[in-house]
Amino acid sequence: MDKQQSIYLISFILLLIISIISFINSNYFEIEHIKVVGNNLLKKDYLINSFDIKGENLLRVNSKNLANEILELPEVRGASISRSVPNKLVIEINERRPIGMVGGKAPYQIIDKDGWILATSNNLSLSKFPLFMGVDRSQDGKRVELEDDFKLVVDYLSQLPDWILDEVYQVEVFANSGIELFLRDNIRVKLGLDFSAKSKSDIFIAVYSDIKSKRVDVDYIDLRYENNIIVKLKE
Repeated sequence: MDKQQSIYLISFILLLIISIISFINSNYFEIEHIKVVGNNLLKKDYLINSFDIKGENLLRVNSKNLANEILELPEVRGASISRSVPNKLVIEINERRPIGMVGGKAPYQIIDKDGWILATSNNLSLSKFPLFMGVDRSQDGKRVELEDDFKLVVDYLSQLPDWILDEVYQVEVFANSGIELFLRDNIRVKLGLDFSAKSKSDIFIAVYSDIKSKRVDVDYIDLRYENNIIVKLKE
């Protein structure tokens, strides 16, 4: 290859590189569509506006940094970012599940099973989460430190499906009967203390599902004794 040909080749390569860079930075890769998956607590618009990503170049978005920024939100347990060329960004998040509320008065703090504060509520009657009686609010507004009895409470409640958890409006720990749930249909559930959250939740789900299907009026359900389930009907 002579000198002239070498110059032509180098010029062609430089032109090709410049063209590729120009194409990558063109409006063709400008983010126009953002898909958010797995969000229930967080609104899509809130995520988009918080991180100002719409209109950015898809290929220049740092997926790891963006995921780490999203992970700083208290509602988020996990996050991943993927691209769909030319202009679509997909945000997949794993949210923390609200499990109950704490505080002697408004504003009440809504927490997940690890005590992380996800939101606050000023109106107890409008909330669908059970109030943990005897647990104070967090002072730093980030995480509530739970005593051992209430660690068992949140472990137990986290085993319940949403439709049953929504029925629980209050949880209290008594010296004589241990953990008790108060349901919206005026049923008390006595759980005791020092039990397997998984096995006892399975029993309660089965018993409560049977009660709802038969539409019977129940005063309380006593699950404190492993081999003796008591369902007291209302007189």
